[in-house]
Amino acid sequence: MQRSAPDDKTQMPLVSVVIPTYNSAQYLSETIESVLSQSWQDFEIIIVDDGSTDNTQEVVGAFNSNKIRYIRQENSGGPSRPRNVGIHHARGKYISLCDSDDLMSRNKLEGAVAFLERYSDLGLLFANFEVCNERGDSVPGRFLDEFQTFWDLPKKQVGEKWFIIESELAYKTLLCQNFIGTSGTVVPKEVFLSVGKFDESIAGPEDRDMWLRISRCYALGYLDVVGHKYRHRETGIMGRGDGVLAPYRIRVMRKQLETGLPPSLQRHARRNIAQSMFALGYHWQSLGDFRQARTHYWNSLKESFSVLALKGLLISCLGKRLVAFLKECRERRARQSQ
Repeated sequence: MQRSAPDDKTQMPLVSVVIPTYNSAQYLSETIESVLSQSWQDFEIIIVDDGSTDNTQEVVGAFNSNKIRYIRQENSGGPSRPRNVGIHHARGKYISLCDSDDLMSRNKLEGAVAFLERYSDLGLLFANFEVCNERGDSVPGRFLDEFQTFWDLPKKQVGEKWFIIESELAYKTLLCQNFIGTSGTVVPKEVFLSVGKFDESIAGPEDRDMWLRISRCYALGYLDVVGHKYRHRETGIMGRGDGVLAPYRIRVMRKQLETGLPPSLQRHARRNIAQSMFALGYHWQSLGDFRQARTHYWNSLKESFSVLALKGLLISCLGKRLVAFLKECRERRARQSQ
């Protein structure tokens, strides 16, 4: 399936690829090239620079392509606002989200458009992906290979590699575990107009918040191909650790509880909240702040009981000196047994 690019600016592109970026100039060129080399060529690229202090603008300008639109704004502290700005300015029927250090597979847009044009009532389409390190070296396997909850999820096969997941099933599973990679998604723009913008008060799991809102209203499409390479970076948002991300994860689940979930789904949400609170407890314990750790372990137990949280609470009540003494005894026994 081929469709040529528009000959003039009055003809709207079918797809708008929205790329938020912040100080990722060293990777951005590869990302742009991966989009420009798509087998499907009816698209525009909207790059929203979130106040970068590196040479991002020069990298974008070097392409000299009429497909690329560059927007610069003051730093917002996360990807939600630049994504929202890009979506607002998008002229395409479909929005393809792509992070500025990821690499889009050559046939990704072609497959996604064919699927969405055939099944126009879908709220979101996503694909599988591979992971690579900062140098671009691939990690063996595909991202979803380890997500048994996703593979157990009932799907309706409507093509060789096309699957539809009903709204209720998708929402329930996403409430337990986020199996959608942002750069693998293509969303009809009208869906964003319906469910609202990315929540700019959330940094990290803002994508999961959006997928939950979409899946409450729409069925999802899964394209069983590798749609992109996700570049894992220690300096990225997802590398910031539980001390930073856990409060945002809790907020995502609190928002779902505020919508009035049935009891069975409330339990899923509260279990997620408890897990994030446990992560916060462990974070503070590792920093030696047992008072903060104790508070979070206790709050975790109030949301949903777990043996790990109870163990953490008991340890945090013992005090630093006793914990250090017990740890020393355990290490001494380990050395003696060698």
